[in-house]
Amino acid sequence: MICRKWTTGLVPERADVFDAYAKKVSLPMFKSQQGLLSCFVARTQDKATVTTIWENKENILAMERSAEYQKTVSGLFALSCLDDQQSVEIFDLREAYIRQFDTQDGLLPSGRPE
Repeated sequence: MICRKWTTGLVPERADVFDAYAKKVSLPMFKSQQGLLSCFVARTQDKATVTTIWENKENILAMERSAEYQKTVSGLFALSCLDDQQSVEIFDLREAYIRQFDTQDGLLPSGRPE
């Protein structure tokens, strides 16, 4: 399994715009990609990361070349919520544990609304 970590700086006043786009556009796009095993979106007020777990590197490359991904990235940049600092790192996943949770009720395990 492969871990892809995208990190970006955020414009603090527009962090809520990032959240809304991640929920309505980015996450559904990732969920539609072949080989995606999981996706996590996390942020502070001025920095965000999207960590995805994939079956293999070929799936990541296919996602990055896809028209849907390119459209999602363009849309995110158009929102003016990112600063100039973006990076992508790829890791071989060595160990993992995720306690199963269900967000169908609209809540994360912390009880915070999605």
